[in-house]
Amino acid sequence: MRADVSPVALPRSLLCRSLRRAVSTVLSLMWALCAGPPIASALESPWVNSGQANARLLTSKDQMVAGESIWLALELELPDGWHTYWRNPGDSGAPPTLDYSLPKGVSLGQVHWVPPEIIPFGPLVNLGYKKRAFYAQPLKLPPDFEGEYFDIQLQGRWLVCEAVCIPERAELSLRLPVKVGSIEDTSERDTRGRVGRSLTRGDPAAWLSDLQTLWPKPLPGASVHMKQNQVVVRLPASVAPVSEQAKLTYLPYTAESIDLTRAQKWQASSSSDLVELILPVDLDEAVDMSGVILFEEIVAGKTLRGAFEVVHSVQPVEGPDSLTVLTAMLLAFLGGLILNLMPCVFPVLSIKVLGLIESSSRRSSFAAGFSYGVGVVVSFLALALLLVILRELGENLGWGFQLQWPWMVGVLALIFVLLGLNLSGFFDMGLGMQTFAGNLQAGQNSASRMNSFWTGVLAVVVAAPCTAPFMGAALGYAMTQPFASTFAIFFALGVGMAAPMTLLASYPKLLSGLPKPGPWMVRLKEVLAFPMYFSALWLVWVLSEQTGGLGLLIWGSIFIGSVFLIWLGQQAPSLERVLWLVALLVLPLGFAQLETRSSLASDPLLQGAPSPSGSLVYSDEAVRAALANGHPVFVDFTADWCITCKVNERLAIQAAATQALFDAQGVVVLVADWTNEDASITQALARFGRVGVPLYLLYRPGEQNPQILPQLLTPDVIREALIGDANTST
Repeated sequence: MRADVSPVALPRSLLCRSLRRAVSTVLSLMWALCAGPPIASALESPWVNSGQANARLLTSKDQMVAGESIWLALELELPDGWHTYWRNPGDSGAPPTLDYSLPKGVSLGQVHWVPPEIIPFGPLVNLGYKKRAFYAQPLKLPPDFEGEYFDIQLQGRWLVCEAVCIPERAELSLRLPVKVGSIEDTSERDTRGRVGRSLTRGDPAAWLSDLQTLWPKPLPGASVHMKQNQVVVRLPASVAPVSEQAKLTYLPYTAESIDLTRAQKWQASSSSDLVELILPVDLDEAVDMSGVILFEEIVAGKTLRGAFEVVHSVQPVEGPDSLTVLTAMLLAFLGGLILNLMPCVFPVLSIKVLGLIESSSRRSSFAAGFSYGVGVVVSFLALALLLVILRELGENLGWGFQLQWPWMVGVLALIFVLLGLNLSGFFDMGLGMQTFAGNLQAGQNSASRMNSFWTGVLAVVVAAPCTAPFMGAALGYAMTQPFASTFAIFFALGVGMAAPMTLLASYPKLLSGLPKPGPWMVRLKEVLAFPMYFSALWLVWVLSEQTGGLGLLIWGSIFIGSVFLIWLGQQAPSLERVLWLVALLVLPLGFAQLETRSSLASDPLLQGAPSPSGSLVYSDEAVRAALANGHPVFVDFTADWCITCKVNERLAIQAAATQALFDAQGVVVLVADWTNEDASITQALARFGRVGVPLYLLYRPGEQNPQILPQLLTPDVIREALIGDANTST
């Protein structure tokens, strides 16, 4: 009898943790996909009997448009007592073989696997599905496809077992109409795994389109790695405390890698924040041991089940032999100090320094500096809280995630260009714009403190594109720790960033070498407008990369509308409050129209294909293929909004000497573009203990782990890493 699965009721040992509640709810629903009643689809083939099993093809839409991606799936229906297999079949059996015949240019992505059931079979343990199995793949039609329809043909082979095992096969076909019209980009929604709708059995198209949102997501803080003929799986103790954990079972994707009949005993790790499972293996340490963790608990006579993914980690998460909370706080403090030197922060700090120069007293200067520091620290703590909450709800986010949202990039670009126009003297909005400019004139002390506070907030927001040295390891460690440790590390980062400005405000004599306030200040304000313009120009370019020409048109319309409202306010000052209300109501509607267009990195069918720069799009498969052919691999984790990344690319990676070295050494360059939200890249960053870009990896054939290069690159650094001699000329 099939166990009842409830997407609402959760294991008692998980109810006290919001992360466990989110994981359980989503994945219990996913478990029901394979065990529930039959499913209708937007387009389906007739059932074909292969012996014991019935099979059919399903698609998520009943027609396609050239350039579109949809879901194609094989469904198997099995009689009672029979089962078929998962990607790792266990001690016996085999996964299905799906040989699709498609027209030229039509592509299929990888199979997406529902977590399996554990099926004892005599002395063996099998992994697979009873009653129903479902194998979904993204199907992509090329933009230049011509024709009114195309045929999908499948020659499928699968093994079905009861007391005996029977290999079966079937030929299935489906004709899919092609219509002329605009593309509804489902691949962007599907590959990024955003939940746009609830799962509804009555809407089969929605059911298949939202399928990937129900797949197991990597658990933050979890890792699996190889160590001296052992596989070590570690989970946060907050998710699976040893004293009250549900039954947890680790199932690797790689077949015959562990003894499935061996009892899995979870225990406290040497780090009190983790629990771990250690199993003996006889494998090469380069084997990827990623897999799923199944949990199961019986509550009130019902069996509750769920699953989450654990990703192979080159650098183990934790512990005494790497970082501690104190060392991570120190690294974060140093990283915060260095952030002040980054070009993304300079425009905001420049106006703040201008405000300190104008300060009429040491007391007001100190109050402004202290308020600025509070704004910075509070912003970092708020950012930490948001990251923790979203990660617990299953979102894969990292440092700089807010600039993956086009509307946020558009808002910042508008703020910078309006600040620049304000400093240039084209208009004066008083406190409306001086909120960010640090006005310290007499009679405005209270307003000045708030102005300084918001200057600190803005400084943190625009600091997101920059990752200073020391920050990467500290933030990567922070996101694997309990709440208190995470907030402590982000607090140290905020203190480090706020320290220089607070110090200048506390000791005005440090600015005594500057001239006294006078007419020169007007000219300085005008000069400081130009960093604002350059920052706005850079953000508009980022927006164009994210949204294309339509996004630029929308942003330009918003900018013109904002300037018009400012001009109207100058012509009719009595309407200023009404105009601010209009702006607050209308501008969000405009920014909401900025939508991310699909990218190479987010399309599973194009991973490993050439990128616009001529390099290859990053994927684990592309790395393995290049290494198998004897080529070193250089991986560039980057984003268009990451200034540090762009400086490194221009001065180091794209330098003539570096390109000549890559050609001479046969280096394959792979680019992981994180400009837009991409769960696969976020997971890859997590495997190396990072939550943001840049990250640079150098793989060498025959070596297990890549070398992690510094976050600030030069041609000599790359040469030294590749051939060990920075002084050799090309």
